[in-house]
Amino acid sequence: MNNANQTNELNQTGQTDQVTKTNKHTRPRPILFLDVDDVVINTAETLIQILNEQFHSTLTVEDIKEWNFNTVLTKLNSHINTELTNNPSFKEQLTKQNVTLPITKSFILHIVETGEFWSKVAFKEDFCFLFKNMIHKYNIYFITNGTQKNLTIKENWLSDNLYLKTETNKNLIQYNFIGLPSNVDKSVEIDKIIKNIYLETSIFPFTIQVDDNYSNLHSRAGDLKILLKNNRETDYNQAEGGREDLYVMNTLKEVSDTIWFYGKYDYKELEELFPLREVIKNTFYKMVKLEKDTGKKHEFK
Repeated sequence: MNNANQTNELNQTGQTDQVTKTNKHTRPRPILFLDVDDVVINTAETLIQILNEQFHSTLTVEDIKEWNFNTVLTKLNSHINTELTNNPSFKEQLTKQNVTLPITKSFILHIVETGEFWSKVAFKEDFCFLFKNMIHKYNIYFITNGTQKNLTIKENWLSDNLYLKTETNKNLIQYNFIGLPSNVDKSVEIDKIIKNIYLETSIFPFTIQVDDNYSNLHSRAGDLKILLKNNRETDYNQAEGGREDLYVMNTLKEVSDTIWFYGKYDYKELEELFPLREVIKNTFYKMVKLEKDTGKKHEFK
């Protein structure tokens, strides 16, 4: 982990306890929360590449339409059944690979724990430019879900590759890695992080969150959420209308331009750009007072 300002420990429930320390006499930089899979790295493309190479299939990233990979699995298993009928040696190949049929979601999820996946995966186009230009303007948090094995490999991969690919001095790269079990809600964790910063510093930081899954973009304390669709339509990137705090974008270049735009403003100017912050801050004030009065911790609601 590359983490100068934050202690990050996995508790007994698998969740991450956050303790962020900031000089109380300084205004914190804005916070940038970045999902990793399909925001920072090209997870979908790499999964499809590996499946096609192993089974000689012709899947595309557009086949990843559902969070449970239903379309991918339907097409892949249909292809395998055809191959088994037309190519007797194909069954022997699957046996040597210890492949159990039909292929299931767990098979696909296991791929992101393999050395083959992490030797082929790469940063998404425009990410390195974004990171190199935003690292001095924002406190960057990579926040991602996965199995413990996947999270460990993912964290190490980022540590090994960020300074190499961004051509940035390794000693100057500071970021926070928040690895969460698959069943932990990112929005809840982000609210906890912001709450802890507020309790520690009495400062309510401006935040931007980027994710390709709409269900992760519901933090109560975050200022701006960006849904990155990657020029694809899926069951997990469909946004509800009427949200003032949500931008929907197709490319990381659009995201980068937006993050750069808000990075130009100081703390006071951001307050004026986001009047809803006053409502959110008032909720924090009430929560903190309640905790002091009762001596019990309360979730941000």
